Amino acid sequence: MATHFERLYNAISYDLEFFLTINLDRTYWINNGHVRPRDIEIALEIIQEHFDETEPDIQYMCMVALRCTLLRPYPHDDDDNRYAVENLYDLAIRNVQHVLTDYRQRLIESLHAAHHSALVIQKQWRKCISNPEYQMCKNRLTREWTDLENMDPYMVDGVY
Repeated sequence: MATHFERLYNAISYDLEFFLTINLDRTYWINNGHVRPRDIEIALEIIQEHFDETEPDIQYMCMVALRCTLLRPYPHDDDDNRYAVENLYDLAIRNVQHVLTDYRQRLIESLHAAHHSALVIQKQWRKCISNPEYQMCKNRLTREWTDLENMDPYMVDGVY
């Protein structure tokens, strides 16, 4: 499971880095103060292509995190604008990584809870099938006794 999330994160970060450093329309971002809407759509498509239909929740959360990141205004401060794209990429990847890590942790916790529940059920099953105080055990013993009484003593594995 960890490898799935690591592969997902690496693929998303690589594709987003390529898109944000090469294809992002910086002129539009500088002049209008926000990222071009088409660039946001392309970035969201990058997220969508890395998920299958079994993970709609995590896909939606990553898309929201990325959209919130890309809606940041262009920093017109002289110190920040030299690294604006790099900062935007770092923030976008950090937000997506945070979503993936949080989702992975919740998934692991739910798997641990399901495992614990399965252990409790198995323990109770063993107890009720082997303890004659339980009706299920009495029924099992009665059925086995009846099968033994009806068995031909000279037949072994269905052969005489």
